[in-house]
Amino acid sequence: QLDFGRVAVGGEASVELAIENTGLRDLVVRGWSVSGTDAAAFSVDSGDLVVAPGTTERRSVRLRPQAMGPHAAELALVTNDPAQPSVRVDLRGEGASPPVLRVRVDGQSSGATGGSANVQALSFPDTRRTRQSTLDLVIENGGGADLHVTQIRLDGKNAADFQIDASPAIVVAGARLVRTVTFAPLAEGQREATLTLVTDDPNAASYGVTLEGTGLEAPRPLAVLVTPSLTFPSTSTDRPVRRELRVRNDGSDTLSLTAAQLDGAQAAVFGVVLESTSVAPGEEVAVPVTFHPTRAGRYEASVRIATDDPDSPELVASLQGAALARSSGGGGGGCRLAPGSGCDTGILPIVLALLALAGWRRRDG
Repeated sequence: QLDFGRVAVGGEASVELAIENTGLRDLVVRGWSVSGTDAAAFSVDSGDLVVAPGTTERRSVRLRPQAMGPHAAELALVTNDPAQPSVRVDLRGEGASPPVLRVRVDGQSSGATGGSANVQALSFPDTRRTRQSTLDLVIENGGGADLHVTQIRLDGKNAADFQIDASPAIVVAGARLVRTVTFAPLAEGQREATLTLVTDDPNAASYGVTLEGTGLEAPRPLAVLVTPSLTFPSTSTDRPVRRELRVRNDGSDTLSLTAAQLDGAQAAVFGVVLESTSVAPGEEVAVPVTFHPTRAGRYEASVRIATDDPDSPELVASLQGAALARSSGGGGGGCRLAPGSGCDTGILPIVLALLALAGWRRRDG
């Protein structure tokens, strides 16, 4: 049986009949004829068809309904196959109202129909280069017969900025087809193109949709050194101090910090550790720096932070710190035994103990 489905009254649909030859000699099919109540609505070429051994040939059978409602007929074939000298195939179809093309953007009401005079626009949001935006184009069939979308094409000076699946499709009555349209601007500024749908809707054989959008500058990171210098508080040589450099991303794309390096003749007293890290737009990250002097004095160095910001591939911060001599504790080191020296209270008990011991020894003598 060949089923043509719903076909618009006055329109035409075709279905291919496949004939396979599994024998060892040519198969000849002739005597193509259509009979039955609605035979006038069906047609087929009547010439002989020769099918070589091991091959398949096809012939189109057409339905052109002239009225609404079911159509039925029978196709008869005559062959040179002794086991099957005649073949009969049922033909079925239905005359229906013509297809009606309706086009809209997903989430919006149906657009107008009637060809390129009633164009619907797809307006995309502003989109940065190297990024993309999408809108769903909904193709609906508001008629009674199947809607055949035979071609989808993009035209216009900026057609390369837009993409869509252009494969043909059939939309049955009351159904919808969704095709995603992508806007990926290749340059900055206003970008426009035209999307054309070619269909078998007698009132919208060619339906045009304007595509428009604005391309913006490509996203990029923007590295900002929030703390361009660090001054460490004075500390003794046995007390390391930790401070933080802060880096902010003021750009529109993720910023990568890849490494940190210390420079300068006195860099050895400073320390920095930075593993590769990412900073989202508008966010900050802390880079810890330590100061651990081994001798008293003033120290200076710089730290260099590598980034993927094309305008600031390296951030440089200055480092300063001062170190005091290490405290000796309560042992009296560095103190002189002299009245008013500030060290008497620590030494006096020891001196008195020694004098008492000397007097004890004299009495024993």
